[in-house]
Amino acid sequence: METTKTKVTVQVDYEKGAKIRDKEYNVNLLSFTAPLDIGQPSGMDDVTLINEAIYEYMVAEKIPPQGFLNIFLVEDGEFEDVFFNKYFTIEAVEILRTNKQ
Repeated sequence: METTKTKVTVQVDYEKGAKIRDKEYNVNLLSFTAPLDIGQPSGMDDVTLINEAIYEYMVAEKIPPQGFLNIFLVEDGEFEDVFFNKYFTIEAVEILRTNKQ
C-alpha cells in the first residue's frame, strides 16, 4: 500500500548580515498537501522536521547575501528496525528576490 507523501512550500526571508547559523531568518508556511503534525512533544513534529531541513540547507548551500527563497519540501523517511524515522527533504529552491544595495 503506497501512501501519499506530504509536500510543503515555505518562503524564507533574511536580511544582509543575518547570522544564518544562529537562525536569523524567517520561515513562512505557504502551502501543504496534507495535515501537518504539530503536536509531538519529542521534537519530531512536522514543523520541527521542516525547520531542520531548512536550517541544514541554509548553512550548507551558497545563498545570496539577502533575499527571499521559496523552498519546496517533501516528506520522506526510512525504517530502522521497527521504528520509522521521518524527515523532510528539499526538492527545489527558487530565489525570488535579492535586495542588492
